Amino acid sequence: MLDLLQGLKKGVVMYSIITIIMGIILILFPDTTSLIVCYGIAGVILICGIMDMIRYFSNDFSYRFGYDLLTGFLLCAVGIFMILRSDIVIMMIPFVIGMFIVVEGILNIVRSFQLRQWGFERWLYDFVLSVLLLILGMIIVVNPFDAALVSVMMIGICLVYDGLLNLLILHRSSQFVKQIRD
Repeated sequence: MLDLLQGLKKGVVMYSIITIIMGIILILFPDTTSLIVCYGIAGVILICGIMDMIRYFSNDFSYRFGYDLLTGFLLCAVGIFMILRSDIVIMMIPFVIGMFIVVEGILNIVRSFQLRQWGFERWLYDFVLSVLLLILGMIIVVNPFDAALVSVMMIGICLVYDGLLNLLILHRSSQFVKQIRD
């Protein structure tokens, strides 16, 4: 168990730092970040569609599939739609990220119960903070505040909170490991 906790520590720290940085960027630049993400994803989808269409019309039959023309056309249509109607796509982003935050909240609740099973006395504190994260994620999913930019900023706040909460739980787990060793 001790080796497992030590091995997970580096991954949790890196994940938490990345989550906090992403959250800060979303808080400071919500509109720009939303457009960049939307255009980036649209570009990748459009390139995949073009590649499928090129493969369909190529002379190399070994890599050609009958559905390449259809998938290429559909991917190109989706990519173009995302570029032309980025406003609609941006409105969907808070829902997807809100679902991610809900899942993180649930996972942190499970982790707090693991701390309880291990006999850690302050597990309830981590549990309450995890429930708060779950509630924040559900608020984003249910009501994205009727404005994508405000939602993106709220997502940024939740991501910062998630990263800090993960670091706090990691710190508490490390304290518990030290208690076990002593």
